[in-house]
Amino acid sequence: MRTADYKRSTNETNIFIQLNLDESNAPDIDTTIPFFDHMLSQLGKHSGFTLFVKAAGDDPHHIVEDCGIAIGKAFYEALGDKKGIERYASILLPMDESLFSAAIDISGRPFLNFKCEFPTPATSNFESELVREFLMGFVSEARITLHMIQMEGINTHHMIENIFKALAYVLKKSVQITGDTLPTTKGVIA
Repeated sequence: MRTADYKRSTNETNIFIQLNLDESNAPDIDTTIPFFDHMLSQLGKHSGFTLFVKAAGDDPHHIVEDCGIAIGKAFYEALGDKKGIERYASILLPMDESLFSAAIDISGRPFLNFKCEFPTPATSNFESELVREFLMGFVSEARITLHMIQMEGINTHHMIENIFKALAYVLKKSVQITGDTLPTTKGVIA
């Protein structure tokens, strides 16, 4: 089983993550931020992973950013040697009026291309800019390349939820075991 537990404690946050890439159980999320809990539940549900997140902190920005970092570290650890993974995945995902293109490469090289203009600065007391902060933390520590491009969208809530669902989908597809060798000619994905 590809699993990882990760604990992050700083002067700003305390976060504990449990992740299982090969087992699908209902997400168990408590970050003290209801809308973010909903988004991480979408990530857990649609990825097909078992995701447990317990987080607290002094500020929503710190909690969201550090959850991205912690989940990224757990993801990287759970992947192990990456032997046999599909590695690449992409989707064009609709949710109501919102449409996003998401593409991932489990490359060992962190990069985020995030092109999205939210119509409002917040939804459900959640600042829209925190989505990018979460993704930056996740991509950096998971050591993946992620392109998340807005194609359509006029409702900030729908757009943010679509981003988390699209991320879940490409993560699910890219970690599937479809072979028995490392999917690279370099001999290593670091």
